[in-house]
Amino acid sequence: MGFIGPANELGGRLEDRLRALPTMFTSKTAREVGLSWEDLYRLRDQQIIVELSRGLYRRASAGPPTMPDLLAVSARAPRGMICLVSALGYWDLTDEMPGVVDLAVPRGTNQPTITYPPTKVHVFQAATFDLGRTQVPVGPEEHIWVSDRERTIVDCFRPRTGVGTSISYNALRSYMASPEAKPGRLLDLARALRTFAVVRHALEVLG
Repeated sequence: MGFIGPANELGGRLEDRLRALPTMFTSKTAREVGLSWEDLYRLRDQQIIVELSRGLYRRASAGPPTMPDLLAVSARAPRGMICLVSALGYWDLTDEMPGVVDLAVPRGTNQPTITYPPTKVHVFQAATFDLGRTQVPVGPEEHIWVSDRERTIVDCFRPRTGVGTSISYNALRSYMASPEAKPGRLLDLARALRTFAVVRHALEVLG
């Protein structure tokens, strides 16, 4: 099936090469299938593709992405994971609207520089990095890596993450009120991440 609207003006060459690409793709991948920079600019200007971040594109025909900022950052840092307040937002454990995307990467790996969407990179210990790191779908053929609910809560209580006490306690309160709460796993992760005493105290305070 050909493209609808402006895409029909592209001609077979561009249609065939664009069809060979996944829903979301990088400029490098586009060049590998034979699209030039001029082709990409034309496709973008005709709103056939959308530029999510520098060098990262998505087919407009796929519809608006569910979480464009998280999707763009995850695609730029496939070894990382969305964390802290951004992860709280994903799991609906906070009402905070952060101005940046929180991204964790393992110590010893390259730290990406992502200016758009605005991104704050946090370096976590490599030995425990994969604890609670989970892949979740955000659209057809699209996914992000995010810390799961328990890992996110524990990380918020860890020192030097920059998450305030109020945000952390409110998130823990929301988590414990959820039917999906797993306090045993929460404490297991807290122990593995050396935050057991802090998290246990917070649970006691909340009663």
